[in-house]
Amino acid sequence: MRSKFMKVARTGASFAFVLGVAAFATGCDSACGSCASPCAPVCPKPEPVCAPACAPVCAPAACAPSSEHCGPMPAGAVAGEAWCCVFIPPVYSTVSEQVCTQPACARQEWVPPVYETRQKQVCTCPEQTRTIPIPAVYNTVEECIEVCPARTEWQRVDCATQGCTPGQNNECFALVTIPATYEKRQKQVCVQPEACRTETIPAVYETQTEQVQVACGYNKDIPIPAVYETVTKQVCNQEGRWEWQKNTSCAVPMPQVCNPCAPGAPAP
Repeated sequence: MRSKFMKVARTGASFAFVLGVAAFATGCDSACGSCASPCAPVCPKPEPVCAPACAPVCAPAACAPSSEHCGPMPAGAVAGEAWCCVFIPPVYSTVSEQVCTQPACARQEWVPPVYETRQKQVCTCPEQTRTIPIPAVYNTVEECIEVCPARTEWQRVDCATQGCTPGQNNECFALVTIPATYEKRQKQVCVQPEACRTETIPAVYETQTEQVQVACGYNKDIPIPAVYETVTKQVCNQEGRWEWQKNTSCAVPMPQVCNPCAPGAPAP
């Protein structure tokens, strides 16, 4: 009866221990996911990418007696000895071990793209050429202009001409040369004729600032190590057993038998 009671008690304790460990280990699993497009400009919030769930923590096997009784009577027993069928309880030891409470995971963190501010020269007006007229250059010069050419004409002269009678109304004429008449006048003289020249107008540039993407955004995997806890449990080092043990403190009564043939026996 005692053997059955101890067996039921040990079985109940083992079952309770297994239930406790199972309830403790249920938090090891989690839903996992990842970003499908790591180079996309906009990425949804990443989910952890987890390792397989923690291995279940099993309760230690309860020690069970090798048998429910001591078995046959001891073979080496002699008359007058007392032998007891004794239950030797199991031997347990307390051990500690690391138990995974959360598996290793990897979460993804969005690293935004990198931009740089750069400057560049932009042509706002291309190079041009234009023709510029150069007017003629004039100088004022002075010159003498003949306004009346030289000529000869008959002019009356007073002279005592041979053959003429003084006091008489004689007319005398002489052929006179009249020189040319001149005037000083000014006029414009072209010293450099009209021309043209070609002028080059350089291109016009301005500095513009722009944002240039130098690196694409991406999802960066950040590992999350597994979490372990130290769990203490009882380990059966030696199972319980039943065995025969000699009881030296027990006085074994010997039965009294009337034997009249024994030496010194009283007469009947």
